[in-house]
Amino acid sequence: MSKIYIAGPAVFNADMGAAYYEHVRRLLRVHGATPLIPVDNEATGAAEIRAKNMEMIRQCDAVIADLSPFRSHEPDCGTAFEVGYAAALGKTLLVFTSDRRSMREKYGGACDAAGMT
Repeated sequence: MSKIYIAGPAVFNADMGAAYYEHVRRLLRVHGATPLIPVDNEATGAAEIRAKNMEMIRQCDAVIADLSPFRSHEPDCGTAFEVGYAAALGKTLLVFTSDRRSMREKYGGACDAAGMT
C-alpha cells in the first residue's frame, strides 16, 4: 500500500481543513493508499511539528501538495519547504494550485521577456 503525504495550507483552516482532510483520507483509502497528513501528528511546538512532518515525508512514497497562494501571491512557505525536501529525497510529487494565472499576471508584469521574475 502506497503512503501519500498531503501538504498544504488547509491545516490553518480549522473549519474547512477538517472536512478537506477527511475527504482526502477517504479518497486515498478507496484507492488503496495510506494518507500521511500533518494534522494527524500529535506534536506541540514548531520544532516538533517540523520534525514529525519531515519524518512523514521520509516515510512516504509520494507527496500531493497544494501550492495555491496563501496570505499573499506565494504558496505557504512550509508547504514550499516540504515540496523541496521531498524533491531532494527523490519522492514522487503531484502539486496543484487554484491560481491559473501566468507569472506575468500574478506579479503585475514584473517579469523579464522569458516570463521569469
